[in-house]
Amino acid sequence: MSFLSCPPGRQKRTDSRSKKFAGESVEVDAIRPEILRQMVRICVKVKHHIDREEPQRVQVIEKAERATLDQIARNLGTSGKLRMT
Repeated sequence: MSFLSCPPGRQKRTDSRSKKFAGESVEVDAIRPEILRQMVRICVKVKHHIDREEPQRVQVIEKAERATLDQIARNLGTSGKLRMT
């Protein structure tokens, strides 16, 4: 995290979350207060541009696509040839 002028953090191998983590980290209290405030302001500005309903719309579309693919698979059957129902 050289751009923050912070020493890199050490992953605690005893922490179960560390197994899924890849990359660098720093302790929040190692970030200079003015930089941390700027980061928060940026996040707040970005948050206003996020469509909170989009994930739900995507889930509906994905469910319909899965149903279509399931129907195609059933129509193909075990022969691998398309059966019209």
